[in-house]
Amino acid sequence: MLAPQLRQLLVVPTCLVIPLGMLGCPRTPPPTPVVVAPVVEAVAPPVVQALPGDPLLLPPAPIEAGLPPLSGTTAGLDLEKLATTSTRFRIEADVAMFGATSPEIADALLAGMAQDPRWRVGRWEGQTVAWERQKVQERWVVPVGGYHQRGGGTTTWRGQLRFDERPADHPWSASSLVGHNAPEDKILTVAAWRVSGSDWSGQQAAALAIDGPGVSLEIHEIAQDLGLVETARLLRNLTVRVKGVVDIAARGDLPASRRAFQPPGEPVLEAPWLQVERQEDGDLQFSGRVNPGAPGWVWVRLVDSDGVVWRDGLVTPTTLERAGFDASTDLSFWFQAQVPVSGAVPSTGVAQLWFRDDADASVRKVVEAPFQLSPPRQGSRVPVE
Repeated sequence: MLAPQLRQLLVVPTCLVIPLGMLGCPRTPPPTPVVVAPVVEAVAPPVVQALPGDPLLLPPAPIEAGLPPLSGTTAGLDLEKLATTSTRFRIEADVAMFGATSPEIADALLAGMAQDPRWRVGRWEGQTVAWERQKVQERWVVPVGGYHQRGGGTTTWRGQLRFDERPADHPWSASSLVGHNAPEDKILTVAAWRVSGSDWSGQQAAALAIDGPGVSLEIHEIAQDLGLVETARLLRNLTVRVKGVVDIAARGDLPASRRAFQPPGEPVLEAPWLQVERQEDGDLQFSGRVNPGAPGWVWVRLVDSDGVVWRDGLVTPTTLERAGFDASTDLSFWFQAQVPVSGAVPSTGVAQLWFRDDADASVRKVVEAPFQLSPPRQGSRVPVE
C-alpha cells in the first residue's frame, strides 16, 4: 500500500504553470469544418407556346370514330321467288336553285349560316361544308362527321351543304350507290342498298347528291325501315334556305343575307365564353359564344396544366368553324364542335379560342378559359372579360 503522501502526489493534474500566469493544458484540435453545397433543384424552362399557323393549311384531322360508309349492294335476294330485287325511290322536288348558286351567292350563304346556330360551317375532308345542328336542351349540337341518330341508332342521317368541288375519285363522286341528280331534274331518283361492313350492317341506306356551281347538296340516311323521312325533311329545309339567298341576290341585296335566316332570339346579348365537356363515350365537346368582329374562322387549342398544347393536329382541324360576326361587340354567336378522342386526355388546363382573319390571314386569341374534365361530362363555363 502506498503512503498517503504518495497517493496525493499521483492525482495532481498534469498541468504546467507558465511564468506569464496562464494555465495551459493539452487540447484536442478543433474539427475541420465541412462545407456542404446547397441542393439546387432543377427547374424546367417555361414552355413557350408557338403562335398557331394558318389552320386552313393543315391536313384533315385523322378521325378514328366509325362513321356510316358507302358500302353494300342495291340488290337483295327474294328467297321465295329466288330472284334479286332492288328498291328505288322517286322524290318530287324543285332543286333548280342549286344551279343558280354562283360563288357570290355561296359566300353570302356561308355568312348567313355562320351566324345561325342551327348550322355549323366547318371543314371536313379538306372542304368547306355546313352541317345541320339539332337542339339539345338550350344548345345546338352536331356530332363528329355531321351524323345524327335517333331511336337508339335505328335511324342515322346527315344533311350537308358543300362549298368546294369534290375530287373525282372520292366515294361520294365515284360510288354507284349515290344518286346523282342535276339541278334541273324535277324527279329525283335514289336507290336503297343494304349496308355491310360496319356498325350499320343489315340496315338500309340511301344517298342523294345535287351538284351546283357554288353550292352542292348531299343527304345520307340509314334506317332499319328506310322511308327517307329525314331526306324529305332536309330537302324541304335546304332548298328553302338556298332559294332565299338566290332570291336576295336577284334583288341585288346580298349583304342582307347575313341576317336572312336568324332564328328567334339570335344573336343574343351575351359575353364571349368557352366550355369544354367530356361526353359519356369519352369524346370532347367544345362550345361557347364569340364575336371576332370580322369575317374569319375560329378554332380551339387545348393546353394542359404543364403548358403543352394537346393534339393540335386533331383538335384544330376538327373544331375549325366559320365564325359569326358583327360590328357591335355586344352581340355574340354560337359555335360548337365534337372531337373524337382515344387515350388519355388532360384533366385540367386552359382552353383557348383562336381567330383567323379573312382579310390578311393573321391569327389572334379571342377567348381563354380554364377547364376541368374530371369526372366525365363535367365542364366549366367561364365567362371571359
